Amino acid sequence: MDSAIVTFGSALDRAPGDLNIISDLGYTLLARLRYADALTAFNAVLEKDPSRLIALKGAGRALLALGRSKNVLTLFAPHEKTAEKDAAYWNLRAAAEEQLDNLEQSQSAFARALAIEPRDRDALLGQARLALASGRDQATDLYKAGLAIHTNDRDMVIGYAEALEAGGDADAATELVKHVHKNPEWVEGQAVLMRLRFEAGDPDYDRDIASAAKIYPGNIVLQDRYAALLAGAGENLKAAETLAHARQASPGQPVLILREATYRAAIGELDSADELINCLPVDAPEVQKLKARQFLRRGDASQADSILGPLRSAADTDVETWALTGITWRLLDDDRAEWLHGQHGLIALRAIELDPAELDQIQAFLQRIHMTQNHPIGQSLRSGTQTRGRLFIRHEREAKMLAKKIRSAVIDHWNALPKHDQRHPLLQFRDRQPRITGSWSVRLLGSGFHVPHIHPEGIFSSASYWMLPDGGNGTEGQLEIGRPPSDLNVDLEPVITLSPKIGHLALFPSSLYHGTTKFTSGERITAAFDLVAE
Repeated sequence: MDSAIVTFGSALDRAPGDLNIISDLGYTLLARLRYADALTAFNAVLEKDPSRLIALKGAGRALLALGRSKNVLTLFAPHEKTAEKDAAYWNLRAAAEEQLDNLEQSQSAFARALAIEPRDRDALLGQARLALASGRDQATDLYKAGLAIHTNDRDMVIGYAEALEAGGDADAATELVKHVHKNPEWVEGQAVLMRLRFEAGDPDYDRDIASAAKIYPGNIVLQDRYAALLAGAGENLKAAETLAHARQASPGQPVLILREATYRAAIGELDSADELINCLPVDAPEVQKLKARQFLRRGDASQADSILGPLRSAADTDVETWALTGITWRLLDDDRAEWLHGQHGLIALRAIELDPAELDQIQAFLQRIHMTQNHPIGQSLRSGTQTRGRLFIRHEREAKMLAKKIRSAVIDHWNALPKHDQRHPLLQFRDRQPRITGSWSVRLLGSGFHVPHIHPEGIFSSASYWMLPDGGNGTEGQLEIGRPPSDLNVDLEPVITLSPKIGHLALFPSSLYHGTTKFTSGERITAAFDLVAE
């Protein structure tokens, strides 16, 4: 039992309904990441005193953490006059607008905060972050100005390095290296440094984090993150061995056991993975999904389905669970496979309304922004580059035009979906509105391709096509939807193979693995995003 929470309970027993105590309880719950409970506490205060700013801001923080940005704006709107001199209020409004990709409103709110408190850390960081996300040149200067005031702020150090890299600076990591050497257990700094070096083509890209992992074998977060990055770089064996070493310092740690089992299974060490799995809590969903994968790898789809059934009931929208279910049902010739992924309208390749001039402008824009990009760590592409940040919120006119065209095509797809079905992991959202979350562009060069993968953050995945080898007239670089990843050892053809067309958008359920075939020469540029339901 949390002693601080018990203390608040005792205080409320002595003074029931004391709004100060309830508000303090809300902030204590926030600090413990109990966001829903914190929101309940703040709402109790606001019911009695709707204008109490400290509770209003606490509720805003809880709602942001819960991903309910629209609710923040609705809650805050009536209090603009009361809070006009409160920098924290404007920072929270800015953060909510940022989550909704409303960059102009977010920038305005951060500016209001800085007008009240010119040295405000959150507002300085927010303005710099928005500039970087939208591709503006002043991002580097904004981060530098923030660091002049908040010298050792870790978020600003990382942002400054990323802004330098976005501008093509070969020494982007220099400042970050200094801070990492001073604080080698700074996990996020180590991770970003490893990524920057990997993407710059440094063959010794993991030297600092590898050294820290050896010096601090008991730092579980560091070990887990390092191994995940290695796996993302295609080094599953090295990732597994890193965690095996870490387990000697921290025996019995479930997260280390689970991750090592995952990486060993991915490289075909099934017996070793099973031994590790047997040391884990049997009812944990992540363990159950790994067990289902193991049964698929061993050719036992029936046992895999028996494990996935309860998971489908407990978490009816989990993308990975449904992705594995789709594979399992196809192997079992179960009619539900058609219900899950085969209904007419779930998968489509549709034309984007463009005139020739607009197409030319978008193509030139996407080619230009790839000039300073590198092969990213942990992504599905091979032999290519991927943009960072959110493509559709960049400041350029072409980015705004691209986003507008894409949104129109998305609405057409959404309106053509099958009818609402509350049992279906996707169609249960049919009567809501779609919202784009995340957006990026990928450029593949000769022999480039995507390995089969899924996007667990959305309900629909996508690919829009802007440059294709031979103008899209050949049969190379096709989009394979539904082919399982090779590590599952499952011999299934794609559910459908789409031949890309320039100026077209492919949309399909996120629970379908998807990848591309290789092409021999030329380039392929796409823009992609995930869809969620409002």
